[in-house]
Amino acid sequence: QTLSLVGFNKFQDLDPKVQHIDLWGCRDGIYEMDVNASVYNPSTMGLQGIGPLNMSVYYNSSYLGYAYSEKPDLGMPRGLSNQTFRVVMSEDSTALQGIITGFFSGGVEMNVRGDNPYSTEYVQFKEAISKVNMTIEYDNGLNDVSFNTSCVSNFLTVLGY
Repeated sequence: QTLSLVGFNKFQDLDPKVQHIDLWGCRDGIYEMDVNASVYNPSTMGLQGIGPLNMSVYYNSSYLGYAYSEKPDLGMPRGLSNQTFRVVMSEDSTALQGIITGFFSGGVEMNVRGDNPYSTEYVQFKEAISKVNMTIEYDNGLNDVSFNTSCVSNFLTVLGY
């Protein structure tokens, strides 16, 4: 008899839906945004209590920055969950201009990968998390994006204005 289990499949099938993006931080050459998303884990296995996840974020194959879970106790439970990640980006990142332009022009696609050396504090999960390669698409223009008004001039500088 064969027993089939639905696994994580490198988190490729989670189909995250972005609820809100808050570009709130801009000081000392560091930009920060919080991304709230609903994530559906189709696996029969959930990962809870695995501590804060720390992932690498890419835009057009260029390193944008890193993202860490704002809800470390939540982990990746089975079924639907609401996740919040803080994304930290350096003004030196070549991808920063692209991501800001993408928000203003209607949408962005980012890749979240588990290749960050600080992905998790639990060594037993490091190899599994290193395989994460998840695409997050956002195509709702500025409808679900908020900006810190004191950062607007910084964004314009990044865009070359």
